[in-house]
Amino acid sequence: MIKLIGFDLDDTLLDSKKEILDLVDVKKAIANGVKVVLCSGRPYSSRTKEYYDDLGIKEGYFCAYNGVVIYDVKSGAIVYENSLSKQELLFIYDVITKAIDKIKNDVDTTNLAICIHHDGNVYATANNEYLDLEVRLNKNKLFIGDFLNEGITDACKLMIDADPSIINKLFPLVKDGLEDKFNVMVSMPCFIEVIKKDSNKYSGLAQVAKMYGIEEDAIMGFGDSMNDYELVRDAKYGIAMGNSVDEVKKVAKFVTDTNDNHGVKIALEKYGVI
Repeated sequence: MIKLIGFDLDDTLLDSKKEILDLVDVKKAIANGVKVVLCSGRPYSSRTKEYYDDLGIKEGYFCAYNGVVIYDVKSGAIVYENSLSKQELLFIYDVITKAIDKIKNDVDTTNLAICIHHDGNVYATANNEYLDLEVRLNKNKLFIGDFLNEGITDACKLMIDADPSIINKLFPLVKDGLEDKFNVMVSMPCFIEVIKKDSNKYSGLAQVAKMYGIEEDAIMGFGDSMNDYELVRDAKYGIAMGNSVDEVKKVAKFVTDTNDNHGVKIALEKYGVI
């Protein structure tokens, strides 16, 4: 019996208009006693809180930064955290800058931004259209400068925000230099994200399951992108959206329809949640 569902937000629970297409159906699942947790690469912000309000969830948890931090929805307090240390940030930054040097002759990297998420804020080496979109979407405060020398001692994640053509060339180099020690992923075509090796959306959701006293074989997870890979692979009922990348579809227990064609509703009905 399914007792806990973890939903990725963008392109999964949210349609192309950034709205919850199957809002009524998710509310039915909640009314049937199922716990719902939003699992996102996003921070916990006024925007993510609005999605909980839309769902009518007053108490519960938000799995932020791809499972690195878990927030109590009611109080906004952090109840679990697995952030990168200053030493780890310096190591990651060094690997990334060396990788950037290797592709400079092939692509123009002057508009690339490296940033970290710390204490609800974003600190970046520069701004560009991709970082600006992320900051506006999540309603973060943005600070530009040399963040590694400004007294910051930890971060939820480190990101590279750049044109997809740059990301495509950079990702193999960054992954090769970091994957032994960190979880490295392309969460969207314009984002590379680096977090702790043992952090991912499923590990975060499993922490929430422990808080609720729910066994892991009662967990369902929905996702579409590579930052949802473990959520879909490891959940007992791992659901890939019809618009998912192929790698996520391959590890899913069920591939539903797209986020714009009631994929969430179809899967909830298939497994008897509603």
